[in-house]
Amino acid sequence: MHLIEAQRHYQPLINNGLESFLGKQRFLEPFLQDTYGIIKKYIENGGKRLRPLLAIQAYDAFGGQSGGIFPAAIALELLHNSTLIHDDIIDEDERRRGKPTTHAQLREMFRKDNKEVQYDGTIFSRRSSRFCVATAICAGNILYALSLRSLSETDTDDSSLQRCQSILTDAIQIVNNGQLLDLAYETSDITENEYLGMIEKKTGNLFKASVEMGAILGQASPSQFTLISRYAKRLALAFQIRDDLMDIDPQSKKANTFGSDIRRGKLTLMAIVAQERCDSSQKALLSGFGNPQASPEQIEQVIRVFQDTKAIDYTRTVAQTNVESALDDLKHLDIPRQNKEFFEEFAGFMIQRDC
Repeated sequence: MHLIEAQRHYQPLINNGLESFLGKQRFLEPFLQDTYGIIKKYIENGGKRLRPLLAIQAYDAFGGQSGGIFPAAIALELLHNSTLIHDDIIDEDERRRGKPTTHAQLREMFRKDNKEVQYDGTIFSRRSSRFCVATAICAGNILYALSLRSLSETDTDDSSLQRCQSILTDAIQIVNNGQLLDLAYETSDITENEYLGMIEKKTGNLFKASVEMGAILGQASPSQFTLISRYAKRLALAFQIRDDLMDIDPQSKKANTFGSDIRRGKLTLMAIVAQERCDSSQKALLSGFGNPQASPEQIEQVIRVFQDTKAIDYTRTVAQTNVESALDDLKHLDIPRQNKEFFEEFAGFMIQRDC
């Protein structure tokens, strides 16, 4: 099945599954009902559903029976959104997929029902800030719990279910390990290998977990499991690198502000390579890097340094190399042609996407 065809076929089924599962969460307390409504709205606000789609295709590729993967696929999307809610807080982002983030919606809910109060707290200075961040943290935790509940509804043997549960719980720890490293690396110089190791954890592990769960539930052989897992790991690196490249592309459809990584001083692969290669005159042009108030002209100057030092070209090469390695793994995978077509096109999407 081709990628676009698979998306058109499965996205509505995944969305319906999410709506049905989340619709079961009902409470007598109005506040809980309202908060779960915001969580549900956040999840249903777009999203490409790449992780559940990967799980479904892996399951089908290894002989899984129709429909048996959906609770696990839903679990992966719930876990993904759990990490996004927390990521929005950490990055202080107000919008996700072009709409308000969970904590932004919760802040507005608070302000609608309560008067704003300022105070001299150890972390926050406004009641609305404390409320929205604390509640959004709980919301992310709730989605992790719900992902485990959805997975538990998978109709499979106990051994396969236990393996999938281990993969899912390992995934949330590894993703958070990656997030911790990302935070630590904001204030220290890092190498290319350290950066790649971090994004493998933060971004890559859920992609890997998705195909691994699909492979387990589809009864893949040990050798097939190894190949599809390695394929996903390599593609996930290309996915995050492409995400970094989109930040400096004004034509990208990505919802984040153009140059936001530069303003934050985020050490992407481009930034690491550029800083290693730039001379003293080029270094002077990096004044906008890490400056939240950087002007459009300063952002353009930083991008010019990225271009002149060939950091952008190098970054694209790293992404392409990972995709080619993933496709090489795919060549050795004995699966039906229609599934192989999907995974081939998915690899191309990783470095060609613009949103």
